[in-house]
Amino acid sequence: MLTVVASMERELAGLRSRICAGKPRLAAGNLRRGWWASVPETHTLGMGPDAGPALRSLLLRDDTRGATTGLLMLGVAGAVQLGLQTGDMVLSSRYYRQDSESQQEFLEPDPGLWQRALAAADSSDRRVVYADSLTVGGLVTTADAKQDIHRRYPVAVVNMEDYWVAQAARDAGVPFISIRAVLDTADQSLPGYLCRMAGAPRSAIAGAVAMPWRLPCLFGLWRRFGIAQRALTGFALNFLAQAHSNVPVSAGANSAERRSAAA
Repeated sequence: MLTVVASMERELAGLRSRICAGKPRLAAGNLRRGWWASVPETHTLGMGPDAGPALRSLLLRDDTRGATTGLLMLGVAGAVQLGLQTGDMVLSSRYYRQDSESQQEFLEPDPGLWQRALAAADSSDRRVVYADSLTVGGLVTTADAKQDIHRRYPVAVVNMEDYWVAQAARDAGVPFISIRAVLDTADQSLPGYLCRMAGAPRSAIAGAVAMPWRLPCLFGLWRRFGIAQRALTGFALNFLAQAHSNVPVSAGANSAERRSAAA
């Protein structure tokens, strides 16, 4: 069974809503056979390096041991390459880690899941970009810092979990792939206080009440997150449909066009 994971609840909220909407129809026998017939489990792992140990613990649980045949990670990412827009979907064939002993150290997605992601991209109504990612130790909040990363690493986006979750999946022998949606663009700077609010919406609300001048920025980010979340949900539904299909998958003409557009 495929298991879907994310670092934050809101990254999974759209997919969970669609799954819950499908369950009553499935129980009533009114839903045609499809991937809904084997509803995937969804779990949040937390942010940063802690996501790796959280996944290891999840895979050791009695109710998931041996049941997870593949892992799909959903999440938002920050762009460090100019031209990427909020809501663009990013498929990475290499997950680099910041501050590793060698900048050539990376992990890769499972080839079978990668092929299914290509097939999902073929039927996506979103722009799909094929570019590598860098797992960083904290939020990258300034345009200058993003440009510096883009100069130093062969990547287009950053996040805080891909490498660590891919490593835990590899150690457990479970196929893994990450699918990311761009949240903030390469030329967009983020306020420093987001580092304290990341993954804590209650803190964000309390901060906005105490300091209302933050509201325009927070509302803007909330809107962008909504765009990214809808993109993630739509792509994940396409991916899950492909995972349930027995039809061989391969990259079609649309995938090739999207790949060249990202170059």
